[in-house]
Order: sequence, then structure tokens, then C-alpha cells
Amino acid sequence: MSFKLPLTIWIALTTLGNPTQAATVTASSVDASAGNLAQAAGPLGALGPLGAFGPLATLGPIGNNSWNVTKVMATLPDWSKLSQTMTLNGGPLSDDGPLGSQGPFSKYEQLADWGTLGRQLQVGGALTALGPLGPLGPFGPLGPLGPIGGHGLKHDSHGNYLDSHERVQRQIEVGNAQKTKYELFEIYDAPVAKQLKDNDTSFMVTGLMSSSKETESFQFHSQSDQSVTVIVVPEKSLDAFSLTLTDSNGKVLARSASFFLVNWIQTQVKRGERLNADVELLASGHFLRKNFRLIVVGSGPGFGY
Repeated sequence: MSFKLPLTIWIALTTLGNPTQAATVTASSVDASAGNLAQAAGPLGALGPLGAFGPLATLGPIGNNSWNVTKVMATLPDWSKLSQTMTLNGGPLSDDGPLGSQGPFSKYEQLADWGTLGRQLQVGGALTALGPLGPLGPFGPLGPLGPIGGHGLKHDSHGNYLDSHERVQRQIEVGNAQKTKYELFEIYDAPVAKQLKDNDTSFMVTGLMSSSKETESFQFHSQSDQSVTVIVVPEKSLDAFSLTLTDSNGKVLARSASFFLVNWIQTQVKRGERLNADVELLASGHFLRKNFRLIVVGSGPGFGY
């Protein structure tokens, strides 16, 4: 199967080389290497699916507004027993679900058959933030592991998922015959996220800033060798936030500070490695609150190494 791309986009993608050779890729590196992608209205731009008008921001299903699905889901009691029944009958956590052995994610390697576009959606590609391992994929906030997913767990006021015995759950099993554990995707307010000492690579933080002199820092660690994608989504279209990834010693691993693209970083992380994601305000064209959403998505073992 092949897809036809606009000539300027195709040329921009083909000049980026083999995506599997890149250990780390960022919005800034794409901005510098492929000018035709570095447009506000482009696929990675502020007006694209990763920006303030996309499904990851306030107009999408996540939030506390009347139109957000999560506002309704938060009022539901625990329905994890129903979820288990659904799994036995082909539900979202079954073998046929998004992450199941027979589901669409099991066809990840076939993306390469799509040619230039498919390869750039995989690990290390220029469009990887839009691909299945990014925030829009099944591991992200819109997938089966998140607040609108099919696990049926209720959550407390801090964003933790709770089972029927009020115990915090960080993982859930997916599949029927062969079960695999995946990290649940939580949503935390910034003050809560800053206090977490055992945060994994599957969460979102909602925060805000008042000036460009502030830096909001959030710690997390990896439970496996994997590819990790970190993105900072502005809630208002006239805001731009930079993103810096550092290790536990403060060494800068990657930085993305594009004014035109939504800033993101994808890098390879070893098991047990602890990282910090630092968010700063690059620019703002209004006097309202500067709200952002930091999203961290891990691929789990088997991707990126």
C-alpha cells in the first residue's frame, strides 16, 4: 500500500534520512531539518493535531469542562468487573483491542510498508509524535489505558486509579490467552506530580505559568528499556512552551524550543533511568493564564532498542 504526499512534504521527509538511526529526535531537530514541516498549520504545528485546537488540549475529551468526556467519566463508580466481562468478549483490553495481540498495534512493523510516510511515523521519525508510539496512540491519554479507556477503574482527587478495595493501581493486564501488563495513564495536577517520587512513563500533568522566568520540573523513571516521547501541549493557541529533558544528575539530554511547532522529544531510555522534564514559557500573545499539558508516553519494552 502506498500514499501520495504533497511534493514539498515528501521532499522534506526524504531528506531526513533513516529514522531508525536517530537515538533522539525533537521538534527542534525537525524544524531545522525540514522547513516545509515547520509551519503552524502543518502536521506538527501549533494549529495541527498536537496543538491547542487538537484532541490533546481543552477542546478534546480531556478536562473539567462540560464538553469533556473525562468530566462525565469521573462521576462513574468502579466498573472494572464489567471491563473484565468486556475483555472476555472482545473489548478494548482484549486480544482484539488496540494493544492486543490481534489488534492494530500488533501491525506496527507494517508501517514501513507505507514507504516514506510510514517510516517517519515510527521510532526516530520526523512524524513520530503523530505515530502509534506518541501521545495520540494507544499508550497515550486517549487510549485504553487512560481516563476514557476501558479499564473501568475509578480515580481519586489526585489522579490515582483505584480498584474496588480503594487500592492504587499503576498497571493493568491486557489480553486474553496471553496477558501483558501495561502502565495505566494518569492525569495529575502539577503540585501532585511534583511530589511523586515513583512516577512512571505514562502520565499527563496539567499546569500553568505566569512568566517566562519560571521553570516547571517533573520527575519520572523508566521500568524498561524503551522509547519515551515527551510533549508539552499549550492550552491556548498564542502560547509556546519549550521542553528540556535532563538525567538525574542534571545533564541535558535533549531540548526542544521551536516557536512554530509544538515542542516534543523522543529518546531511548534504559530500565531504571530517572529523568526530569523541564517546561518553560517561550512566548505568549495574550494576558490570560498560560496553561500547558505535559504528556509522557513510554512504548514499553521492545521498541527503540
